Amino acid sequence: MATEDALRERIKALLADRFKLKTHTESREMNVSALMLARADGKLGPNLKPSTADCSNAAAEAQKLTDEIRRNPANALAAMAEVKCGIVPLPKPGANGGPPQLTVRGMGQPMSSLVSMVTQFTGRQVVDKTGLTGNYDFELELPLDMEILRRIAGQAGITLPAGPAPNAPQYDGPAMTTILSERLGLKLDSQKLPVDVLVIDSAEMPAAD
Repeated sequence: MATEDALRERIKALLADRFKLKTHTESREMNVSALMLARADGKLGPNLKPSTADCSNAAAEAQKLTDEIRRNPANALAAMAEVKCGIVPLPKPGANGGPPQLTVRGMGQPMSSLVSMVTQFTGRQVVDKTGLTGNYDFELELPLDMEILRRIAGQAGITLPAGPAPNAPQYDGPAMTTILSERLGLKLDSQKLPVDVLVIDSAEMPAAD
C-alpha cells in the first residue's frame, strides 16, 4: 500500500508528465487554526497518550488489512478493530435514536496524522503547535452529521446533495473544540502563521491520445 507522501509524489509526476505542470512552493502568511495544548501544565486528556505500539511493520499490516477486507468485506469492521498501528474508523449507531457516531482510533501515530484528521473534520487549515514529538495513541468519538459527511466526501471528489438527509436525526452533542479539549487535552487557536503553499507556474493541455 502506498503511503500518503508516496501517492502525492506519484500524482505530481503524472501531472508534470501529462500537463507539463510546473510548480514551486513558497511561504505565505495565512489565517490558520493552531492545534495546541489546552492546559498550562501540559497534561494530556484521557484519550491521548504516548504510544508503546511497535509499528515497524505498519505498511505490511496495512496491506494485510486491505487484502482481508477485499476478500471478506462483511468482516471489515472486525478486521479494522484488530489493527495495532494506523488510523481506524469504527462507525456505530447513535444512542437513543440519535445520529450515528464515528470512533476514530489512532495507534502509533505522529501528531501530523491527528492534525490531518482534525483538518478534515473542521474544514479548516490546521497546523501542529503542540510541541509533542514521537508517536501517540488517541481515540475520538465524532458525530457523523451531514455537514461533516458532505465535507469529507467533497475532499474525496464526491458531491452529496445539499440540505439535510430525509428523516436524519440532528446531532446535538459537543462541538469539535469541546471534544478535543475534554478527550485529548488539546485546543484550536486562530493564528496568522507562515504556511507552505503550492504555486502553479505553468501548465498545458495534454495532446490527444
